[in-house]
Amino acid sequence: MHALSTHDQRHLLLDDLDHSRATLLVRRTGKPLHTVYLDELTYRLARQWLAERHRRWHATTSPYLLVTAHTATGPTACAWTASSTRPSTPTTPSTSSASLPAPP
Repeated sequence: MHALSTHDQRHLLLDDLDHSRATLLVRRTGKPLHTVYLDELTYRLARQWLAERHRRWHATTSPYLLVTAHTATGPTACAWTASSTRPSTPTTPSTSSASLPAPP
């Protein structure tokens, strides 16, 4: 898809597809946002994919544009929902050998 890496493709969100402009926003860690302008065929295929995605997994909570049977209903979708609705809690520092008292 427009020379996007598999990493970029896996991290595309539903909101990254702009229907009014037929563009796709690509977020890359440590780099500026990249806008991909979709040609008519690619945009039509993206719309058809969204219709198919909705037909197959209408109740999925996965925010990702590209999903599979596993990611639409599996731990990825559930983990995202749980982490996005869970209140943040302070983390407990891990115990390392440096923080243990010396043996007698």
